[in-house]
Amino acid sequence: MAMKNETFYCLKVELGIDTCEEVTAIERHKHGSEYLWLWIRLALKYANYGGVLCRRIGDQVLPVTADDLEAEMKGGFTDVSIKDGVATLIQGSLIYINSDGFMATNPEPLGTGKRDQQ
Repeated sequence: MAMKNETFYCLKVELGIDTCEEVTAIERHKHGSEYLWLWIRLALKYANYGGVLCRRIGDQVLPVTADDLEAEMKGGFTDVSIKDGVATLIQGSLIYINSDGFMATNPEPLGTGKRDQQ
């Protein structure tokens, strides 16, 4: 298979992420496994933006909202609200609101309690 775009982005995952308290707490929710899959997909999708959920239109950088994600990703999840998943991930500290008001995937190693919260 020939690849036209040879730009690669890395997603660094720490050892033990599957047993940290934040992930374990999300797993206990009714749709916890789907919410964790959503978190992984968001981390991969926005890795080239440093984990910040945004989109660029020309020179503008716009935040991605839970409504945007619901419209964009609904086909990948059955019986699960993407908006509920985002709210659960924010509550569980796997997604945070950065100082610019954008949602972002976790900037610090999980289990440290360090966040750029407002």
